Amino acid sequence: MVGQLREFSYNITSIDEKSDSDVMIKKCVEQYCTIIKCRNNLQKVFGPIVLWIMCTNAVILCMVIFQITNMKTISKGRAFLFASYTSLKLTQAFLYAWAGTCLTTESENCGDAVYDSNWHGKQRFMTSVTIMLTQKPIIMTACNFATVSLDIFVMIVNTTISYFFLLRTLEQA
Repeated sequence: MVGQLREFSYNITSIDEKSDSDVMIKKCVEQYCTIIKCRNNLQKVFGPIVLWIMCTNAVILCMVIFQITNMKTISKGRAFLFASYTSLKLTQAFLYAWAGTCLTTESENCGDAVYDSNWHGKQRFMTSVTIMLTQKPIIMTACNFATVSLDIFVMIVNTTISYFFLLRTLEQA
């Protein structure tokens, strides 16, 4: 989808007086509609999965860190397993969040590309650009609950740390 948005940006900025702007605008609008449909399908299929992964990763990471801190002795092999499992869970959460951020950023870049296009002069093209500029950026959400972005990754890490300190406090009481 990010590649399609980049192509959209290139096509809209490459319109000049010599090219047929009506054909190019029609192609760009159809492409944008296809991207919106793909985003909706992805949200429907992967939204619950992403939400589940994000929620469970915070709890799992908290438990792993809590187990490590409560061990009296730890072998090198077990330390390696804990470290690799923790890093893989963090990487998993980061990749989902990063992909959502890339999609949103590229969508915002499309709005900038539309504005930066050579839209002065032709009345019909100016109207089309005005309509395109009113579109909101494409944002991926998980079950209409949370926006999939790097902010959700930061929330996972913060939640993990908060749960860990809560467990440590309860253990001391």
